[in-house]
Amino acid sequence: MEVMGFGEKWRMWIRGFQQSTRSLVLLNGNLTAEFQLQRGLRQGDPLSPFLFILIMEGRYCAISCMYRVWCRIDSFSYLGPPVGQLMHRKLAWDSIFTRFRKKLSGWKSKMLSIEGRLNLVRSLLGNLGIYFLSMFRMPNSVCKDLERSKARFFWEGDDCQRFLHWVKWEMVLNDKKNVGLSIGSLESFNYSLLYKWHWRFLNSSNLLWVDLIKSCYGSDGGFCMASRSKPKKGVWLGIVNKVWDMHYRGLILFESICRRVGNGQSISFWNDVWCGDIILRARFLRLCVVASNVNALVSDYWDGMIGGFNGFGCLMSVRLSTSRDSWRWVIGDEDTYLVKETRLLLDRLSLPLVGVETRWNTWLPIKINIFIWRVVLNRLPTRDNLDRMGLDITSMLCPVCQQARESVNHLFFSCTVAFHLWLKVAKWVDLHIPSFSSWVDGLTTVWFKRLIMDSVCSTLLWVMWTFRNDILFGNKKMKKEVLFDSIVSFSINWYSDRNRKASIKWTDWLKNPNHKGAACFRDKPFPQFDNLYKIFGKDRVTGNGATDLGEEDRHKETHMLMWKGWNIIEETQQTARVNSKCKRPPFDDTDSSYKEAAKEMKDTFKEVGDKLTETIYNIGRQENKEAYDMIDKVIEDIQHMPNINTIGIFSKDKFRARSFYKITEE
Repeated sequence: MEVMGFGEKWRMWIRGFQQSTRSLVLLNGNLTAEFQLQRGLRQGDPLSPFLFILIMEGRYCAISCMYRVWCRIDSFSYLGPPVGQLMHRKLAWDSIFTRFRKKLSGWKSKMLSIEGRLNLVRSLLGNLGIYFLSMFRMPNSVCKDLERSKARFFWEGDDCQRFLHWVKWEMVLNDKKNVGLSIGSLESFNYSLLYKWHWRFLNSSNLLWVDLIKSCYGSDGGFCMASRSKPKKGVWLGIVNKVWDMHYRGLILFESICRRVGNGQSISFWNDVWCGDIILRARFLRLCVVASNVNALVSDYWDGMIGGFNGFGCLMSVRLSTSRDSWRWVIGDEDTYLVKETRLLLDRLSLPLVGVETRWNTWLPIKINIFIWRVVLNRLPTRDNLDRMGLDITSMLCPVCQQARESVNHLFFSCTVAFHLWLKVAKWVDLHIPSFSSWVDGLTTVWFKRLIMDSVCSTLLWVMWTFRNDILFGNKKMKKEVLFDSIVSFSINWYSDRNRKASIKWTDWLKNPNHKGAACFRDKPFPQFDNLYKIFGKDRVTGNGATDLGEEDRHKETHMLMWKGWNIIEETQQTARVNSKCKRPPFDDTDSSYKEAAKEMKDTFKEVGDKLTETIYNIGRQENKEAYDMIDKVIEDIQHMPNINTIGIFSKDKFRARSFYKITEE
């Protein structure tokens, strides 16, 4: 108001009016009663336009002041990211730090378990700045600070305090195939997002922004080495610089793309990778030297000399079409660029290579898997490890047995309590364990039993660890006699909660979790033995005895059951055509003999059907040979039963358990 020319007295009145919470009005020389001031103005209030002018005048004064000091352009935010700021400075990334602190401040270690912190770090914190990371190159200092915040939150749930980090964060970021937890680094995520712009630039040549980039930085968009002779600044050049920085470090992604031939009008015959893994100029150097036009396109040579290429085997599979030429991504199964696959590739190249796969059992909670991961790496806070970290420990003896130095191997395998637990578990699962630590190296058994045994062994280690912590820090001590009961209870609860298709009985699991009836995978409950077998009497039978069920399909599986000379065909979900020679035509389902035969089959197979419900595992033969041996024994029993002439089961994959199981469906 002073700049606009208002006097001091007027400005004093306005200042007093704004600083007071109560006011009154002078009406015809008389003062009214005081009233409380409130926020907001009604629509159409005459004071509203004046306030707008007052605010805009202040904004105009600020802009004029900036103009006088030669500050022509200031940064501003548009859809989140700042516009006009120098993104290579750490100050420009303050909004990302603010978001991180805002998310971490309300999640303390007492409110989230290690499982919740892992999910939060992997999903939420890793994607907070995805818009920033897809546009700007992240400075190394910003990347280190953000990774440090994630590491502190993961290990203790608090970003404001420092605690012991038992595993290097670079190892935690690694893929599960490389002894990590598949979190992924922000640097590789930033690079994979930025490189997608290069992929879009190559595959979207008809878009307006591509034409703008080409007009500013050349037809190659600045990705060519010759375009980097002059230092430049800007968002696009930041993307180009990031690509080349990774190129200098050995992370070369230019070799991961090649041309897909369409009409051949934009692909250089000698200088582009379009046939094989390298350019034809390097493969046929002598031919390239004598070529009349080294810069010729594929379409040029193809039109004039297509007959001369018949001798080249690498060109025989190439066919020109009317579609436009495009690019192909050679990493992974997809032909298009995927950020996830590129991020995994960069993590494998940049993060430390260990070569050991993380043991991860989907039948166990995530916190148990993380615990087993730390056991395998020997990164638990045992007294031996705490002493190695330089902490002052009053006693180095095992708190459970008080007989030896507490280490991971002693606590879980050599301690007297753990030793007797392993003996009970080995007797319970009916498995000979030559070395109690052999489960760490992997169990040499079928995958189904291996997962069960791994779940039971992991549960034992978890129960032993909680028992140890209860001795040191718990108020109510756990008894040694209930440890085995806890293993049985936890294992069946975790298994049943994470396997909806499993049919489990507590009594069978208590006897032996590897029992054939204790843990049986089923897509659905086994059917009742009423109207089991379908006799196709309505289908016409040709002169040679063939039963036509539809169009032929060689990829479908077929089941055929011979019953007293009758052809009884059980149609599976994908059966299309069955050809079989019949001794006599199939009878109609309205015939009384059909009911008699169905009743006789029901009575005959009732005993065998009870066996099937306990023995069939709905998995492949090679993965569960024991289950298939049981089925072969059942088939042999059926063949020796009275009143059965022949039984045959045929399938495209030679034999599958579910094929025989489907015969018993309605």
